[in-house]
Amino acid sequence: MYAIAPSEEERARMAAALKERMSLLRARSNAAIERQRAATAEKDRIAFHARQQELMRAGTRGRNQQLFAHGSNAEVGGYLDLD
Repeated sequence: MYAIAPSEEERARMAAALKERMSLLRARSNAAIERQRAATAEKDRIAFHARQQELMRAGTRGRNQQLFAHGSNAEVGGYLDLD
């Protein structure tokens, strides 16, 4: 059985429909990627604050807190562990 070739008008209509579907898929894909990025950023932010809370509960100082307490020369001289 032989297939009848579509006319130029039919081809143009099919191409336009395919382009429309592809643009919709691209938009959905971009939206999903942005949602994933936002979720990852939120997870990272929460994890950072959880680590900060753990340090505060343990009573230990973080590296930046040690530098602030001892001044910038403490890093160069290696005196971060001194209190």
